[in-house]
Amino acid sequence: MPPFKDEQLIIIAPGSHTTLAQLGLPESLTPARLRIKSRMFAAEKEGEWEPYKVRRKDGVKPEASDAQNAASDDDVIYEEDHDSDEGAVWPMVEGRIVNWPCFFALMTHVYNALNPPFHTPILLVGQPAWTPKEKERLTQFFFEKFKMPAFTIMDSATAIAYAYGTQSATIVDVGYQKADVTAISDFIMHETGRAISVPDCGGDAMTQRLLELLKPKGLNREMCEQLKKNAICEILPPNTPLPGSGESGAEPPSNPAAAASTGATGSGPDGAATIGNGPRGPGVDTEVGEEAKEDEESEGVLDVASIVTSGKMNELLAKKEKEKQEKAAAKKKGADAAREAANKPGRLPNAKRERVTFLYEDHALLSALKDTTSVSAVDEVNKRSELWDSLIIVGNGAKVRGPMGGLHSHNTHSGHGQSPTSIKLVKAPEYFPEWKDVGMDEAVFLGAQVAAKVLFIVDQGLGQGYMTRTDYNDQGPSGIRDVCM
Repeated sequence: MPPFKDEQLIIIAPGSHTTLAQLGLPESLTPARLRIKSRMFAAEKEGEWEPYKVRRKDGVKPEASDAQNAASDDDVIYEEDHDSDEGAVWPMVEGRIVNWPCFFALMTHVYNALNPPFHTPILLVGQPAWTPKEKERLTQFFFEKFKMPAFTIMDSATAIAYAYGTQSATIVDVGYQKADVTAISDFIMHETGRAISVPDCGGDAMTQRLLELLKPKGLNREMCEQLKKNAICEILPPNTPLPGSGESGAEPPSNPAAAASTGATGSGPDGAATIGNGPRGPGVDTEVGEEAKEDEESEGVLDVASIVTSGKMNELLAKKEKEKQEKAAAKKKGADAAREAANKPGRLPNAKRERVTFLYEDHALLSALKDTTSVSAVDEVNKRSELWDSLIIVGNGAKVRGPMGGLHSHNTHSGHGQSPTSIKLVKAPEYFPEWKDVGMDEAVFLGAQVAAKVLFIVDQGLGQGYMTRTDYNDQGPSGIRDVCM
């Protein structure tokens, strides 16, 4: 019998902006049930923290100099503002813990919000920027504060690999203010050359750039944040013509001579496919093509002799008039349909719409991948192509559409012999129905759930994937180095 049960597991994934947590593992793994902002507020008593902003209910600050107001302070009603970030302290910046007392208070608030039973192990998802000394400090805090029976720290990149069920992958985790790039080959993480907390590559950098471009239009930061999350915001490959620039239409012919004689915009076997209208012959306003049919030549011309001799002049005239009206109606209907199709914005790709569309061209993530040596740090050269064909891009900062086109165009021409010949995304698993609608942006939490199931339930401690209370008493906080994943 395993020492722990599914409903007795705690998973905590702290981030610079949002912390995810959950108590227990359901039969079908689901997204995190608890989502809170990774910030705390200083309390009135020094050294203490509050999870929410506390203010007077009337919104007026008391005047301490007024004795009468000071005497009536007992009657003042205070309330918690759950939405305000005014005066908030964010203990994590770019994945690094910068305020330890505040971070410990945040972990305590998360633990109390889950309200777990006594015999509950904890799996903490660690950031790549955390040093071994910092992990020891966290281990000491969790064991001495919460008295849990078992504890482990799992690297976020390893958790993402668990979520996708892959043994080799290049993992790009785009967060709030940074991005991490990790190469995992045959379940082995390559620390050498790992890109940790690459700045100006997260979702906040995109919002800042949008604000720079749209501030003259009257948009504020909140509007830019909502625009970034909208489906009309898209990352385009470099040198993509913008709508309305006049460059998104037809390309200039690569072979002017062929264009002048035949109308083809290019030469070669594919040139015929590029001909828009009928081919033009040598001369002004002359065309080469099939000869007109007999019916087309005689359209609108009446054989007066045959009409007079047959004696059915009125019937033939009415028939011709009816045919003429039908052809005019069909021609008008076709023109209206073509005009409606041309004016319908849904038929145009996003990059060619001039109205109700905003395009955001970002090179930060592409440059970060170019400058990192994560894949090049793998010693076995024959495995590098496998890593490029197993690319995983996750994180809430990677929700903007369209990075793959620009990434492939950028990286295949950036490193000479080191550049990849192909880049492919790993297919997301389909056996987690609750994750199909929300997407795999928070796959790190899904992987942590899978790992918690394996470590605490299936493995039962045989693989030494977690640290028990006995191990902590014998080895101290430094023992976490032997069990960290």
